[in-house]
Order: sequence, then structure tokens, then C-alpha cells
Amino acid sequence: MSCIIPLYNAAAWLERAVRSLLDCGLSDLEIVMVDDGSTDESLAEAHRLQRVHEGIRVLQHPDKQNHGVSATRNLGIENSIGELICFLDGDDFVYPHRFEAAHAVLQSDVGIDGVYGTTKMVFESEEAQAGWYQGEDIFGFQDEIRSEELLGRLLKGKCWATSAILFRRELLERTGLFDPTLHIAEDCNLWFRMAAVGTLVGADLTNPVSAYWRTTGSAYQAGASQKVHMLRSMQLFQRWLNSRQVDPTVKEQARQCIRDFAINGIIAARSSQQRGLAWSLAAKSIQLFPSIGLDYRFQRQLLSMTLGR
Repeated sequence: MSCIIPLYNAAAWLERAVRSLLDCGLSDLEIVMVDDGSTDESLAEAHRLQRVHEGIRVLQHPDKQNHGVSATRNLGIENSIGELICFLDGDDFVYPHRFEAAHAVLQSDVGIDGVYGTTKMVFESEEAQAGWYQGEDIFGFQDEIRSEELLGRLLKGKCWATSAILFRRELLERTGLFDPTLHIAEDCNLWFRMAAVGTLVGADLTNPVSAYWRTTGSAYQAGASQKVHMLRSMQLFQRWLNSRQVDPTVKEQARQCIRDFAINGIIAARSSQQRGLAWSLAAKSIQLFPSIGLDYRFQRQLLSMTLGR
């Protein structure tokens, strides 16, 4: 098993992340840390941990510059050897039972490609907690979802944390790696592809397997404006899907779900009096999915906004 840890200015929390993985007690765990041009002591801390613990590898991009989390995770994947792959950000951590349920499911059924779980939100301060718009302290799906229904659920804009999935390396031969052109919702884009061509199931969903550490300046700011970035992620997924030999019903499901996501996002923005966001979503939807302009629901929203209703 290989765990890929992308590093960017996470020196203060890296030992906690690595220790949490080691506390899971796996003898065959490979930890691959990839520095993404950190300006703090992340790289030095990674090398220190490598000297102290076995099974740790430390990598950098050849030019030692910042390339974004997608390219950084990809570099880790390409240089790892485990048959099973998972991820952990340098400032997050996992719980001791992280791999128990997922590993058992994958061992019991070779037809299952990956197993996802839930993540607990852990806040550095009350201010950081106040900035978490979702309000819930559990990230991810908490209900059982049939594998064939998972893509539709994901395309509603909700997914699991990158630290909460364990999957077979072979699945990436069908999906490809993270899209390096995406810097927001890049993980969702890969999960869309996995759900479209693989079999993913949830396990132990009431017992979070990892912790998502949030500080006041955390990079992920999930909110209504995130929908604009999600549309781009969905567009690239749809383009990928249409280029593959996939069941036509899956392609049609994706097309309809993406259209629903765009229109529902506009409705939600208007309901919350965010007119600027509503217009941004409408413009981005037309740009990325021109045929949405033929949908009467989209036309109705556009007309209402034009009339100032």
C-alpha cells in the first residue's frame, strides 16, 4: 500500500500526519512525500522523518518549483509501488482504524475497485470553525449508495475527502491520473471518472477514518462560489467521458446531472440574493455547456434575472 502526501508549507503538521499513518500498524505501508516548492521547512522536515522511520520516500519536482497539488500527487503515484493507493495532505491526519474496513472490503471482493469513508472536520480555532460554511463536522457521504448510483450523487457537487479513499492502482489505468490543469475540484474530477468506469463502495461511514485540519487560511473554502470551479471540473469530466467507450446511459446520466447542478446552483445563488454569483454561474454554464441554453429551466432563470426578478 502506498500513501501519497503532497507537501506545500506543511512543516508544522507533517510529523503528526506521518505518525498517524504509522500508528495504523501496517507493515507494508509505503509513504511517499512530494514537496511542491514549499517556502517553509517542509522538505527538511520530510527528510528528517525519512531518516527516523523506514518506508518513507521524499521527492521533489525536477525543477523544484510549485506545480500544484494535481501534478504533485501524480508524481507521487508514478513513483510509488503499492498495489493499493491512498492520499493524505501534510496538515491532515488519519485515525488508527483508517484502513481496517476498506482493506477488508478490498480483500473480500476483487470486483471492488475502491472504498471511501468519511472525514471529521477538526478546527484550529473558533474563527476557523466559523469559516466552514457547511456547518457539519463530518465530510463525505454518510449513507449507503449503490455503486451504479454513485456518479449521480457525486455530480450533485458532494464527494469524500482525498484522505478517505483507498483504491486499487489498476483503476488508474482506466481513469488516468489527476488533471494537472485543475487546481480546485481536481479530486472530484478523478472521483467522477472512477465512479463512471469502476466500482466504488462506502465502508464504516459512521466512523470517520481521517481528520481534515482547518486553519483560518485553509485553501479549501467550500461555498456557493465553489460551484463555478466545479463546473469546469465537470466539463473536463464530460469531455473525457464522451471520448471513452462507456455505456451511453452513463453518458446521458452525466449530461443531465451536470445540467441540473448548473441550474440548481443559479437558483440557490438567486435565493440567497447573490445576483453576481448567479450571473457568473449562468455565464460559465453557457461557456462550458452551450446546449444548456436550450433547457427551458435555464431560459426561465435567465429571463427572471434579466428582468430583475
